[in-house]
Amino acid sequence: MAQKRHQDVRVGATVTLAVDCYDETTRAAKNPASAAVLVVDRSRPTTGTADSGSTTTIVDAEHKGLTAEPDDFWIGLRLKVTHLTGTVEETSITDFVKSTGTFTFSTITEAVVAGDTYELLGYPLHPKAAGTVSTNRMSHQFSPSDITGRPVTDLAVVWYPTFAGSETIPEEWLLTVLPAYD
Repeated sequence: MAQKRHQDVRVGATVTLAVDCYDETTRAAKNPASAAVLVVDRSRPTTGTADSGSTTTIVDAEHKGLTAEPDDFWIGLRLKVTHLTGTVEETSITDFVKSTGTFTFSTITEAVVAGDTYELLGYPLHPKAAGTVSTNRMSHQFSPSDITGRPVTDLAVVWYPTFAGSETIPEEWLLTVLPAYD
């Protein structure tokens, strides 16, 4: 992942964020076939305890009853797993099935077992959505007052471009949401 960027935004303002994609070795422009974006409230982590799992899943029955989070809601979010052995691993969520409370994620080394704990590193303010792509530039426009529904001061915008069929994460923007001008 490229360096993280920081920007202040104001409630009520419309924000356009753009990322230019380049090959890290040659610095030549890379044109993504498509891009998605995830806007996350980083001040709102969600924690839980696994009922069961594997090296690619966590099943937590408590997430079956959450009415606010539909299938696929958590896709793209970072997940930190703390195993009973003391090992801590971090990965990205690739699927969520509400009816079973199952999170699927990129493979980790140690299998998840009942009693392992996890932390979803933030709360999506809307599901992963399509970004705009023009040559090697990805962009996304939003207003913090449209998506927050409550005061938020710590947002992250994560970009997911697709190059030749594989998704990567080249950029993360950290946003501080300031009060509206009087």
